[in-house]
Amino acid sequence: MDISYIISSPEMQAGIIILAGGMFMAVGILKMKHIGKKNCTMPSKAVIHEITPAFPDSSNINAGMVIRFPTKDMTWIKGKVNDYSPFYKLGETIDILYNEEDPNDFLVVSKKQNISYLVFVIVGGIVVGSGVLRLLRIL
Repeated sequence: MDISYIISSPEMQAGIIILAGGMFMAVGILKMKHIGKKNCTMPSKAVIHEITPAFPDSSNINAGMVIRFPTKDMTWIKGKVNDYSPFYKLGETIDILYNEEDPNDFLVVSKKQNISYLVFVIVGGIVVGSGVLRLLRIL
């Protein structure tokens, strides 16, 4: 059997589309549930200290940001958030949760952060839906 036919078969293409959409949805859902950050329970307010653009000539698309926040004992922590964050502005105050034993372990709990992850889930759902429709047309 010719391998190029298997890869170019409509059934395989639909399967690849469904798989890709499922991966997008999984990333969005896992990020929204803050997997791996179960020890981050102490709330604090952080200030966006620096915003890193995704591209050198771009000020509209952010790749990450540096935040500063006080711990319970008023020690200031400075940390980098690498998540895509196009909705934040320099100097803005955001809600975070940090690990009391290791304050450098923190996560952003802002609704703006979840919007980015929700986009992943929606795009993934659309891609999965288009793959399923493509598969149904074949059958």
